[in-house]
Amino acid sequence: MNKQLSFDWTSDDEYCEKYGNNWSFLNTERNEDNDEDFWNMSGGCGKNEFLDMKKKYDIIEKQHQFEMEMELVAKREEKLIEQKKLFDQRQQQEKRQLERKLAEFEKQQAEFLRQQEQKQSEIQKKKKSLKRKRVEVEEMDDEDFKRLRKRIKRERKKRKNEKKERKRKREEEEERQRRLRKQKEKVERQKKLLILQQRQQKKKQREKLKRQKKKQREELKKQKKKETMEETKERQRKEEELKRQRKEEEEERQRKLELFRQKMSQQKKKAKKKVVGEKESLIRTAKIVLRETGLPMTGYEIYKIGYEMRLHVPGGDTPWKTMASKLYVDCLMENSIFRSLGNRTGLFKLR
Repeated sequence: MNKQLSFDWTSDDEYCEKYGNNWSFLNTERNEDNDEDFWNMSGGCGKNEFLDMKKKYDIIEKQHQFEMEMELVAKREEKLIEQKKLFDQRQQQEKRQLERKLAEFEKQQAEFLRQQEQKQSEIQKKKKSLKRKRVEVEEMDDEDFKRLRKRIKRERKKRKNEKKERKRKREEEEERQRRLRKQKEKVERQKKLLILQQRQQKKKQREKLKRQKKKQREELKKQKKKETMEETKERQRKEEELKRQRKEEEEERQRKLELFRQKMSQQKKKAKKKVVGEKESLIRTAKIVLRETGLPMTGYEIYKIGYEMRLHVPGGDTPWKTMASKLYVDCLMENSIFRSLGNRTGLFKLR
């Protein structure tokens, strides 16, 4: 019993009330060795009752499959009927088109026959008139025949003159049309020449404007170049002046620091070391050094003078960097007593 049933076994309320909803035994493979265990897993139902229920649901499943197949057959029949209807409609359209073409052909054939009959009737009339004239000529005497010949000659001459006149008029009309065509061609040539001249004038004007604009641009570039050169010279002069001032200030500061060091070495001032926290001692050292010197100083200079004054200074490989970082962090506070003179200079002073 390896097959899983595709329907819901719990839909049978009577069986569920009697044996419960435990249908997991149906998915278990049935072997000869575990027959008793298999039927004990069914929740207490007997073998005969189980087989009856299985037959019942097998019949239901077959009925369902049969109904599905019948629905498929019905759909196929409907599709075939629709295809047949479309085929019949197409045949009717083709039949109507053929009937229409046949009616048109019959109409054309009738028109052709009518024209043929009309031509035949005209030919018969002409034959009858010629026959009648021949009879009249045979019955005429010599004088009447002579008058008829003269009249025929006059008519022929008249027709010939009319033909010549028509030909002359036609030639005159053709000559007039030829002259008109020549005049039109001449006017068109003149128009084309005018258009070409206008285009050339516009082209010359555009080239002239381009030259003028180019000249103006070049003049503007030269002017801007002169202005930029003057500006760059002025800026360079200001930068050199600023550098010179900074250099002088730095020299003055270094000179004052050197004087302070000399004074300190002469007095041999010694400061006792106090055991306090690192941050407070570094800020105290910087405060004492800046107050004594009265000059803006870098972290390295504060460290050197503090070291010479035997104040508390940081240790390590680069203690002046530690000093500068502590002072820069302290400058960011609102209640700080120090002020930084720019990020690039690295100078500190008291507020």
